[in-house]
Amino acid sequence: MENNEAFYIRFEKAYRLCGKDKLQISKETGINRVTLNKYLTGDSEPKIRDLIKLKYSMNLMSNYIITGELPIFETEKYEVREFNRSMENIEKYLKEISKELSQIRDE
Repeated sequence: MENNEAFYIRFEKAYRLCGKDKLQISKETGINRVTLNKYLTGDSEPKIRDLIKLKYSMNLMSNYIITGELPIFETEKYEVREFNRSMENIEKYLKEISKELSQIRDE
């Protein structure tokens, strides 16, 4: 689902949540802090090359950068998968226990 928020609003949200400050992002990307501030305030939008650098520095999902589609961070994608896997394991375990309880009752 596409999010119609302006890029700078999405970028500002991601920036607040990524755990890095402007200096660290600037060092990792080569984008100066003045330019980062312009991206954060909507005074300027990054070119593709800078978007790619920001994606990797901040661990952002490409879809989030472009459209605002969640999740924001790459790690969230894996956390959701792990959660789903855990839930599947729990459901499997509960079925086994239920089956064992039924067998005990039948004895």
